[in-house]
Formats: sequence, C-alpha cells, structure tokens
Amino acid sequence: MFTLALALAASLSVPVQGARIAPPDTVGCERPALLWDYGTAKDNRDEAALKRLRRQGCTELEGVAYERVSDQNGVVVIRVFRNSDWSSSELLYTFDEMLRAPGSQADVAADDLS
Repeated sequence: MFTLALALAASLSVPVQGARIAPPDTVGCERPALLWDYGTAKDNRDEAALKRLRRQGCTELEGVAYERVSDQNGVVVIRVFRNSDWSSSELLYTFDEMLRAPGSQADVAADDLS
C-alpha cells in the first residue's frame, strides 16, 4: 500500500507530457458565461468590465502549460497546469481563436487535433 501511495505521489509531481504553452493574449475563465462576457468587454474596450471579470474568475494565461480537453462552437475547455503538475491543475474555458495565435506552438498543436 505504501508503495502504491509513493508511486501515485511521484506521478502527480512529474511535469505534464504533451502540454502546450498558451500564446500571448490567451484568457481562461471559470465559466463559459464569464468567457462570453470577457469577449464582449474586450471587443468594446471596456476596461472596467475587464477588471471586474478578472476578479470574478477570468485570468490571463500567456506562457502557462495547458491541454485541450474538449471544444464546442469555438469554446475550448482546457486543463491548465500552473505548477506543471496534475495536482494543481484546473479546468478553464477559452476561445479556440485565442489558442491559434499565428506561428505559436499552440497553433501547430491545435491543428494536430483534427
């Protein structure tokens, strides 16, 4: 039993293989509704709304490791690894277009999923 617990702990601390790096201007939100509100505020250049949405659960992800979990209608569920391990990962919602920054590693990775 101790060996199993030790193996599990070791596997959770191993850096995530196959994770991609979020390109500049990528934002992830805790709920899809927040993501849509963030997109609207960004399009309208509404800095007050953007600040409020960051407090409510939207965060910038530039340079953070992630994996695509699922996508539907341009909204992608990603697992974000801020500390490069599964134990600290979280699921966030982002727009597919944010992950497809021209020339980025994420652009290539997104195409590999098709």
